[in-house]
Amino acid sequence: MVWNNVNLISWNVNGINNKVKSYKILMHLKSLGCNIAMIQETHLNEVESLRLKQRWVGQVFFSPGMIRNARGMCILIAKRISFQLNELFTDKKGRFLILSGTLKNVKFVLVNIYAPNTGQVTFLTSLCPLLSKFSDLPMVTGGDFNLVLEPEVDRSNHPLPSDRSLSSAFSEFPSTLGLVDVWCMLNTVSREYTFYSKIHNSHSRIDHFIISNHMLENVINCQIQNIIISDHAPVVLSIVLADRQAIKRTWKFNNFLLRDEEFVSLIKNRISEFITLNEYSVPSIQTVWEAFKVTCRGWIISYSTAKKKQRIEKKHKLQILLKDLECKHMENPKDLKLRIEKRIIFSKENKR
Repeated sequence: MVWNNVNLISWNVNGINNKVKSYKILMHLKSLGCNIAMIQETHLNEVESLRLKQRWVGQVFFSPGMIRNARGMCILIAKRISFQLNELFTDKKGRFLILSGTLKNVKFVLVNIYAPNTGQVTFLTSLCPLLSKFSDLPMVTGGDFNLVLEPEVDRSNHPLPSDRSLSSAFSEFPSTLGLVDVWCMLNTVSREYTFYSKIHNSHSRIDHFIISNHMLENVINCQIQNIIISDHAPVVLSIVLADRQAIKRTWKFNNFLLRDEEFVSLIKNRISEFITLNEYSVPSIQTVWEAFKVTCRGWIISYSTAKKKQRIEKKHKLQILLKDLECKHMENPKDLKLRIEKRIIFSKENKR
């Protein structure tokens, strides 16, 4: 038995129907180590949703909704994750998507939610009878609920007039189903937000991961990432599951390295040195060839690892700087200088 980490990410992307934005979103999800992505507001139809099955994505499940350039959601499963679907439930409005299946040989339920801006409680209440059918199974519910759980903590400005009554009703939703807001459980003191409203110049935490109570022992972490690409931040939930049939991975050459002049020059020089030293060192040229393949693979892995480490370190520094600016902006949203600095860092982060 192998115990593996599984990273689930919930993210309202505010439209993924642009090719450049689609690429950025998929690459950012990959950089966050995404295994399962719960995406809201895709603005895609059925055919366009299926086109998301590319790069690291192995399976796509979707609920496109009936309105163009609004709503729509999908769940993306990474190629390296074993998931077999048993049942799928959705609605015509593209507001929820429920997958019941087997995740790494464990019966599991994935629920993606995009609640409306009004009538949120009525919407969630209508879901309870359907979700209660899976109350005995591990369940992860993620999405944009368009609701705050604690008005005084989950908004950077003063609570809205309707917040207290809505949050009180919202708290009944997880308790009825035996679920718990995992970020709130792990961050009892922190104040972080998942959504930035340009109109109101304010932040709020309206994107949540709500999981089965008995799954808390499987939780490693739950983090709110930076608000980039979209006006919502990705929320990352890391859990651990047992995989009784671990997938064997084979090494593959990254063709993009051929565009790296530094890499090409390095490999050319090392190949020349290797041939000079080993061409006549043994009677069989086949032995030299086999030794070269192993050695060359080592060079490539070493170079790729060093470059990846450099990229990660640079990106990490940018993310820390962006997070610091976000926190300062939350405290003083009228500071124009902070907004300009944030946009500059955001632009650099997007180019990674």
